[in-house]
Amino acid sequence: MERTFSNNTQLRMSRETLPGGIRTSKQLQQESDSLALDCSPYPTLICNELGAIKYLNHALASVWGFEDANGLIGREVRELWREGEAINGLLQEAMTTGNSAETLEARHSQGTTFFVEAIARRLQARRNESASVALYMTPTTSDVFQLQQELCESKRRLEESHEIAKIGNWELDLLGNVLTWSDQVFDIFEVAREEFGGDYEYFLSLVVPDDRALVNDSFLDSLGKSRSYEVTHRIRTSAGKVKWVNERCKTFIDCNGEPIRCMGTVQDVTAQVETQRALQVANARMRSIIDSHYGFVGLLDLNGGLIEINATPFKSDVVNRHDVLGKALWDTEWFSHCRTTSQQIRSAVLQAQDGQSLRFEIDIRCCLNELRTHDISFEPLLDSEGKIVNVVAYAVDISQRKQAEVLLRESENFTRSTLDALSAEIAVLDEMGIISHVNRAWTEFAASCCTYWHTAPKGTNYLELCRRAGAIGIKSASQLAQGIDDILRGRRSEFTVEHCCQSASGQQWFLSRGTQYPGQERVVIVHADITSVKMAESQMEELRSQLVHASRIATMGEMAAGIAHELNQPLSAIRLYAEGGADGISKGTLNDSAIADMLANIAGLATRCGQVIRGLREFAMREEQTRITIDVRDVIHEVLQFMGHECRCTGVSYSLNLGDEAQLVMANPIQLQQVVVNLIRNAIEAQAGQNRLARIEICARSIEERQVEISVKDNGPGMTPETRSRLFDPFFTTKPSNLGMGLKISQSILRDHGGKIDCTSDAEHGTTFLVRLPLAENVQND
Repeated sequence: MERTFSNNTQLRMSRETLPGGIRTSKQLQQESDSLALDCSPYPTLICNELGAIKYLNHALASVWGFEDANGLIGREVRELWREGEAINGLLQEAMTTGNSAETLEARHSQGTTFFVEAIARRLQARRNESASVALYMTPTTSDVFQLQQELCESKRRLEESHEIAKIGNWELDLLGNVLTWSDQVFDIFEVAREEFGGDYEYFLSLVVPDDRALVNDSFLDSLGKSRSYEVTHRIRTSAGKVKWVNERCKTFIDCNGEPIRCMGTVQDVTAQVETQRALQVANARMRSIIDSHYGFVGLLDLNGGLIEINATPFKSDVVNRHDVLGKALWDTEWFSHCRTTSQQIRSAVLQAQDGQSLRFEIDIRCCLNELRTHDISFEPLLDSEGKIVNVVAYAVDISQRKQAEVLLRESENFTRSTLDALSAEIAVLDEMGIISHVNRAWTEFAASCCTYWHTAPKGTNYLELCRRAGAIGIKSASQLAQGIDDILRGRRSEFTVEHCCQSASGQQWFLSRGTQYPGQERVVIVHADITSVKMAESQMEELRSQLVHASRIATMGEMAAGIAHELNQPLSAIRLYAEGGADGISKGTLNDSAIADMLANIAGLATRCGQVIRGLREFAMREEQTRITIDVRDVIHEVLQFMGHECRCTGVSYSLNLGDEAQLVMANPIQLQQVVVNLIRNAIEAQAGQNRLARIEICARSIEERQVEISVKDNGPGMTPETRSRLFDPFFTTKPSNLGMGLKISQSILRDHGGKIDCTSDAEHGTTFLVRLPLAENVQND
């Protein structure tokens, strides 16, 4: 039979090919080895360091089911095994250490597998040959194989279960204080093997300091009593991470009862502990929420018995928690007061057990046997499979709400009746400007109003209606639209617009007011009829104009002597110029130049008379209600033209400080003149009969806030505080001959012009009246 050997060149040699009678020592050694291996009943093969088969015996070919063993020479040894990596590892270990053994799963030529015990041994390399490895294999019996297979499977399952459950094994040799950890323990503690201390003290150093006493006491107690223990504690990894672990330990003793060894398990229970704590917090929070709820919350079993209930029903009641737990809900003190109520609750619980949800109102007996209306509901509670396991009862006291609803209805009826009784037209607009509510006056006026945008039926977009009217030039409608839009957009909270409209009874005036609806994006529109007010204002304006005119006439009467003197001087001068001119002409003593000068003087004096008369006539006439832009300095100069003589006749000197710049205001010239006349006459009269020199200072200047200030100051005796407080009261005067309306009329005129008048007075410095008017550029002409 041909024998095959294999080296790096895979050279084949046989006994028949050698020259007869010639044998080298190498050949003799190879033949003896082959004969010895062929006679072995155990499968044997030799492979090189790369795993290529160099030789195999008859036993291996028989066990593996190969008819031609020579066909395997040169092939890789891993082809004979189910797991090639395992045989490679065995060969590499033999090459390194010299020997290696392991039970491996072989692959039969027919495709089945079987287990063998393989022993790998490194062979001494011969000269000029690479190292080789011999594999000696012993097939296992079926029983041994079955046990080995079950053992491997059990080991695999145990390791998998430990990995899934995050459980590791440890052992502590108490005699040598040597601690041994499994791979899973290293993973749990997140400790590298090279950093492992290997004793009990090292383990204890990994425990969180607050838990070390608990762990150590439990361990020492188990040693002293030779019993098992279990403890859950925290550990801290090298990265600073805190974990929760569950330690279980069993102590082993020797024949003398002394502990010699501890074995135990470690399980990472961080997730469970955190989940449990979160669940406890959630349950406590839920319990707190339920107990703080002002209603009744109860959990019932399928027989209607109370399993749990919140704390609210016991805060103000005489019922005790222990007295009602386990009791049927309809038999408790809250519902047993009335048979009908008890039956209604029992029926509701039975229906909830059938899967129905119910809600209704019912009277519950509270403390002091008081019956209060509650809104009660019943809901079935399902488990994860959809099966009804409990019933939840929930009740809320709605007695106050019921009372509030009654009061609200009464309030709404009262409000509706009140609004309908008002003569003003009232409407509520929603956020789009659509009329949502109106009172009776609005509806009734809408039927007779000829101004289509003033009132409109409910449901009309009033904002859009006003916008359309404003687009065709109706100013008041545009103002209404702008005001409504501003309120809806939050730019302001109210507005007012005055306008007129045409109705069946004629022209009517309205003051329209818009306000924000409380707490909502709505607008309340109120049209108040002010026709009578406008007529009264018109009549009052007419009366005021007549009164002002009468005051001026009275003032002219008081100034009659001064006016006569003011006219008498130029008239006397005109007479003298005329007489002198006539005499000179008749005597021939005047030449043309002298005559021309005399005529010019006469014309100037006549012009001065005309100015005085024209000023008096304008002052006395009924002025039109027109306002123009005028300079207050011109007004003061015009007044002094016919008031100057009165000052001189009464011995009062005056000074002017009117500035160099124009001080323009928008005013009625005649009315403004009357104010200045009244102030100058008051200053003259205030200084009558005093011993010291009487004087008046008249000033006009521009001040801050774009205003003009006119001041008239005298050096009279001043006023008492009481007199000053009543200066502007109608018909109040300190002079018997006066009517007492001058200052009141002046105040009214100034207010109408957007200005004001004030007064300061003391005994040393006299009295000063201050008039303030807005500059012309700040005033809009009505």
